[in-house]
Amino acid sequence: MRTLLGIELLLVSMLSASTYAQTTEKRDEGQRPALTLTVESEGPGGMYAQSGTDLSGSEVSKLRSLIEKNLLRSHRLVPSEYTDSHLFLSIVAMKLTTPGGKTYFAASSALSVGTVQGNLGSLTHNVIVQSDLTKMAAAVSFYQSAFELQAGTGMIH
Repeated sequence: MRTLLGIELLLVSMLSASTYAQTTEKRDEGQRPALTLTVESEGPGGMYAQSGTDLSGSEVSKLRSLIEKNLLRSHRLVPSEYTDSHLFLSIVAMKLTTPGGKTYFAASSALSVGTVQGNLGSLTHNVIVQSDLTKMAAAVSFYQSAFELQAGTGMIH
């Protein structure tokens, strides 16, 4: 019985995800939510008390590109000066190396809402650690989508 229930839940989840993906892909540019994305290294001001190091310029570019690729399926990117209401996703990332030489990437992911007046109201914040930039981008996109799904279904008050 448990196995059958697990299979049914898996199928419903897959169908829901597929339907959501098809719906968001069919939206034209104007119907997708506007989002400003910033991706940057921690910078020297934050490093003195931490064991991390800055991402290189190419790593920052790669992370931004990977996140954009994931988010452009359901959002349209707008510049930070955008004056209409929109989402604002800010990523600050660094590298951590263990004593054994393994490298991890850590990112602070903050989602806010930009209003017509330009004020930002914080919605959620996550700290994510992954072993590579592709997994980091996928995790950032997942948390972004999960928050929007919770908000859209009334699970966030």
